Amino acid sequence: MRVVDDGFRDGDVVLVDARSALARWAIYDHAGLVWFRRGRVYTVEAGFSGVRVWCGLGYHRWGRHFEIFRPDGATVEDGQCVIDAALLRLGESYAFWNLVPILRKMLTRRALAVQALVCTELVAYSWEAAGFSLCLAPAALCSRHR
Repeated sequence: MRVVDDGFRDGDVVLVDARSALARWAIYDHAGLVWFRRGRVYTVEAGFSGVRVWCGLGYHRWGRHFEIFRPDGATVEDGQCVIDAALLRLGESYAFWNLVPILRKMLTRRALAVQALVCTELVAYSWEAAGFSLCLAPAALCSRHR
């Protein structure tokens, strides 16, 4: 994954900086996907209200700094596949029960596995549908599964 600095496109990953109370355990505390439709930018996210599409992107959306990432080698077509997969999950409920192991890991100061975080499940699922694996290893070790 790399930070996007050449313009956003469908499927790019939004990572929102952690609130100060969580910053001891994580750099980011929320994730979503960028989606352009009819000239407007949206994010597809899993949150307390379930999997939804939200209008807007930026500080005004979350009240915090955010960064945009894209897997190395991802094409425009890959990004559209990511969005198609994410939109199939619209309306699904937020998995509150997944928060219990996350809180336990935070309290014991163990490393968090990205796959355990509810909002990142949507991101990982969607990119896997496009043939990419978003793994915890350094970027040089991550490989694309095509």
